[in-house]
Amino acid sequence: TECLEYTLSKFDFMNGVLGVENASIRFFGKELSNITDMEIVELLVIMKNPAYYQKNPDSELFEIERKRILKKLGYNTSHI
Repeated sequence: TECLEYTLSKFDFMNGVLGVENASIRFFGKELSNITDMEIVELLVIMKNPAYYQKNPDSELFEIERKRILKKLGYNTSHI
């Protein structure tokens, strides 16, 4: 778990945003401990391709990836 924590704390979201804690503040205006499950999923989507998804958060590809992650986590995405 230390390796994962280190990686998440150093992940480069680009544009001067390093780590998931800073990303949650930058993208959602709140500390990581206060973001929702959906916001966590959005961070996971952005981590897949920060350069693209930061510029295109409303894209169809963002939505497809978000639903894919939600399904893997066991969420029902039929109503989303």
